[in-house]
Amino acid sequence: MKEKGTLSTETQQRVMQVAKYILNGYSKRAFLLQIISENENWNVSERQLDNYIRDAKKVIEYSNSENDIKLEKDIALNRLEGLYVMNMKIQDFNQARQVTMDRLKLLGAFDFKKEDKPQEVEINLTKKTIENINKVLERDY
Repeated sequence: MKEKGTLSTETQQRVMQVAKYILNGYSKRAFLLQIISENENWNVSERQLDNYIRDAKKVIEYSNSENDIKLEKDIALNRLEGLYVMNMKIQDFNQARQVTMDRLKLLGAFDFKKEDKPQEVEINLTKKTIENINKVLERDY
């Protein structure tokens, strides 16, 4: 007799297939139901599909180890590189710029947020430079 909480091989295969759909971008329920109904002949209820979706999301959540995240980051960087090349070929420079920004964000090299304040910079001026600035400011234009 099957233990409570264990999944049959067929159910595991279905959950893994749903996980693949999610990882390929079908993350919304409506899209998942549509793609599954079009591509799979499972003859199960919507409720059962919801169970598969729930279990697939758990599988994805638990499988995101550091190595998996690094792999996904590398895949994303390669995709962005391809997008950049295609945009440069068609001379869509605005989109190429956006792809560059996305790559920098993914790499952590550019982490600018709207709420970030400009950094304060300390400027050491000589007495002579301050006098020159004051002379310029005193002029009438």
